[in-house]
Amino acid sequence: PQQCAPVSAPQQQLPVRFPQQVGASSLPQRAPPMDESQKKRLHGIVSSLSPSLVAALLLNAASMDSTGMVAQSIEHQHQMIIDAEKARVIDFDHYSEAAWRELNQDAGGWDGADEFGRVGDVETAIEKMLNAIFRATKEHSSFGTKKSAVETMRKIFKSLMLGNDQIAHEVRTTCYGWDAMFVAVFNRMTDLEKARLALEDDGAWAEKFREVVKLANAYRVMEKLGEPLDELDSYWHEDSEEYDEEDEEEDEGAG
Repeated sequence: PQQCAPVSAPQQQLPVRFPQQVGASSLPQRAPPMDESQKKRLHGIVSSLSPSLVAALLLNAASMDSTGMVAQSIEHQHQMIIDAEKARVIDFDHYSEAAWRELNQDAGGWDGADEFGRVGDVETAIEKMLNAIFRATKEHSSFGTKKSAVETMRKIFKSLMLGNDQIAHEVRTTCYGWDAMFVAVFNRMTDLEKARLALEDDGAWAEKFREVVKLANAYRVMEKLGEPLDELDSYWHEDSEEYDEEDEEEDEGAG
C-alpha cells in the first residue's frame, strides 16, 4: 500500500518586526517623577545650555506632549509676563536729565582733539539711553510706560535741537537712526493709545512734539519724526469730523 508522507508539525509563526523610525530609539521613555537630587542635577545641565537650545528643547517637548500640559504651562507663564508688564509703569525721565547733562557740560579748556573725542562719547551715551528705552518698551507695556518712553525721547531730542555749543552741533549731524527708533517705539502703541496721546489735555503732548519736529526740520535731521506727527494729527481730524456730524444731526433734528 502507498505510504503517505508524514505530516510535519506546523511551524510557529514569528511576529513581524518593522524597522524603527530614524531616531526613535533615542526618544525618551516615560519616567517616574524626579526627586530633589535629580531636579538639582537637571537644573545644572539646563543652566549650561544656551537660551536658544533651551527654547528649541522646550518647543520640542510641547509638540510631543499629547496632554498639552507643556504648551499650556508656556502660555500661562507668557500671559503672566504680559499681565505684569501691563500693570506697571516704567518712568524713563531720568534719561532725559542725563542726556541734557551730557549735551551741556562745560567744554572750557578742551583742545580740538579732546572735543572730537568727547562728541563721540556723548553720542554713544545718548544712543545707549535711547536703546534702553527701546528695549524696555514692549507692545504689551502699559500706556503709562509707552507715554513715558515717547515723552523722554522727545525731551532728549529737544535738548539736542536747542543745544548751541559744538558738542550739540556735531551730535545733530551724526544722530542717524534715532528718529527710526522713536517711530518704532511710537508704533508699539495701539490705535486707541495713539488717539489718547493725541487728544488728551487738548492735544498738549502733540503740540510739544510738533515743536521738536519743526526744530529737526530746520536742521534737516530726523526726517522720520514727521510720520508720527501726521498720525497724531489724523486723530484730531477724525475727532473733528465726528463732532461736525453730531452737530449736523442736532441741526436736522431741531429743524
